Amino acid sequence: MRMFSTVTDYHVHMERGPFSFEWLERFLEQAKKAGVTDLGISEHAYRFAETRHLLLNPWVEMKQKEAKAAGHGDLQAYIDFLLEARRRGRPVKIGIEMDYMPENGQAMKQFLAQYPFDYAIGSVHWLGGFGFDLDEMRDQWTKGNVDDIYETYFSALEKLIEDAPVDIIGHADVIKVFGFHNPPVAKKWYERLTPKIKASGMAVEISTAGWRKPVKEIYPAPEWIRMLVEAGVPLVLSSDAHRPEDVGAGYNEAIDLLRALGVTRLHTVKERTLSLAL
Repeated sequence: MRMFSTVTDYHVHMERGPFSFEWLERFLEQAKKAGVTDLGISEHAYRFAETRHLLLNPWVEMKQKEAKAAGHGDLQAYIDFLLEARRRGRPVKIGIEMDYMPENGQAMKQFLAQYPFDYAIGSVHWLGGFGFDLDEMRDQWTKGNVDDIYETYFSALEKLIEDAPVDIIGHADVIKVFGFHNPPVAKKWYERLTPKIKASGMAVEISTAGWRKPVKEIYPAPEWIRMLVEAGVPLVLSSDAHRPEDVGAGYNEAIDLLRALGVTRLHTVKERTLSLAL
C-alpha cells in the first residue's frame, strides 16, 4: 500500500476527554503514526447548547447535560480552543458534525455561517425520534420494517443533498450499521443519489468506521464508492475516531480500495472550500 500525498482524517471527536492540549496531542501523535497529514476535529453539534434550535430530544438533552458537566457544552469555547491550538503550531482544522433533519436545512446554513469552521460534516442519525445507530435504540429495528426504514433514511439523505448546507456527507450509508441489510433498496438509492451528490458540490467521506461496527463494511459500500468515483464526486477519507487510537484506523485497506478504483488523490477542505489535494 502506498499512501496518497495528502491523507485526510476530518471526522474525529475529542469528546471522551477534555479540551486540553495534552489530550489533543494524543490525536495528533496517532495521526502522524497512521500517515494522516490533514487532521480535523469535528465535535457533534448536538453537544453544544447553541444548537438546541436545530435538534432537541430527550437523548440529546441528556448528552448536552453531560457535555456541560464535562466543560464541553460551549461552542465558542470549543472553537477558541482549536484556534489557540493552531496559534501554538498544532496542525488541526476546525470542523463540526451536524445532525441533519429534513426540516432544518436552511437553519443549519444560517447557523454554520456564524462561525469560522473549516468544514462541516452533515450526517443523518435520526429518523424522527429513532436514533437508528444507537445501541440503546437497537431493539426498535426489530419492531419496524427494514425496507421502510431504509426508504425513510435515504429520503432524508436525499433532502440533505438537495439542501447542501454542509461540505461533507458523513458515513452516507450508515443505516446499515447493525447489519440490517437491504441491498436492492440500497442499490436503487445509490444510483439515484450519486448524480445529485455530484451536482451538489459536496464531498463524500470514505469512512473506515464501518469496519469497526457490527456491519463490518466500509461506508459507503464498495459498490457505491465505485459509482461515486466514476461520477467524479469529491472524496475525503475519515475514521470517525472517538478516541486517539482510532485516528487513521483501517487506512491501509481503504487506500488500497480507492487506488484499485483509480483514485490517485483525495480532496481537502479549508474555510468551507473543497479542493483537490496536490
